[in-house]
Amino acid sequence: MVGGRTVLAVAAVTAAATLSSAGTTPTARATVPCTLAQPALVAATDVQPGETVGRSFTLAPPDGRTDLSIADVDVAFSFDDYTSGPEIHIAHGGVNLQLMGPYTPSPAGGPFSLTFDDEAAAPLAPDSSSGGRYKPPQVDGFLPLAAFDATPVGGAYSISVTNYSSAPVRLRDWTLVITPSACDAPPPTTTPPSCTVACAYPRTVGIKHRRKTHRLTGRVASVATGCSSRVPVTIWRVGRSKDRKVLVVTTRGSGAYATKAPRRAGRYYATVGSTIEPLCGADRSRTVRVKRR
Repeated sequence: MVGGRTVLAVAAVTAAATLSSAGTTPTARATVPCTLAQPALVAATDVQPGETVGRSFTLAPPDGRTDLSIADVDVAFSFDDYTSGPEIHIAHGGVNLQLMGPYTPSPAGGPFSLTFDDEAAAPLAPDSSSGGRYKPPQVDGFLPLAAFDATPVGGAYSISVTNYSSAPVRLRDWTLVITPSACDAPPPTTTPPSCTVACAYPRTVGIKHRRKTHRLTGRVASVATGCSSRVPVTIWRVGRSKDRKVLVVTTRGSGAYATKAPRRAGRYYATVGSTIEPLCGADRSRTVRVKRR
């Protein structure tokens, strides 16, 4: 494996708590980023024919939060051209997931990038065009990236690359992009145009239950990017006397979100809006029914 680093890059918002009764200000806790982008290679790696190369790193949970779990994960690779795709495995939290096999050769003449994302439009297949964003292959022996959902954010991550071709394969970089189960979302820093008092950018939140994959997906929309990108969405279960909060998921840069649907049957909905987002409006989605699996 070659040139890649494991990077943990995130956007965060600063939070501080005050004790009015004591009249003192305690040490502010560190913020929890809404996206963790972790490069894993320190240099490009050449994998010779018949060789298996492994790399690993340990990710410390933000603010020492051992309660944080993975809500979503994408994996990106950058290669130089090769004659046949390598076999790639990612392991974490007791899950070992294969992402690639002997697929079509890369474009000749330079590096290209490949990203695996459960929310991509189509799965990677032997006849897929090289490069782009794909779901993991949907064939026997392959699992979706959702297999990592609910595993701890912190801990050891590893990658292994096996080259079954007759020519070297150069892996320039691989990056893990993690959405934690909770985060501190940065609110917009400017008020809406022509706004004076108690104003907020309006926004909407939607929800769908993807029955085949048993996932809840949706999107937050707003004219203010800061009110839809990397913001928390709360999933609720309708109760007889009181609705119960199930989990908090963070939207992507596009405003979309996805998470594994709860195992418990019931009616669920999503909400946006909190005191840490004073310039962003609140909204509640329609209700969707999840059947027992």
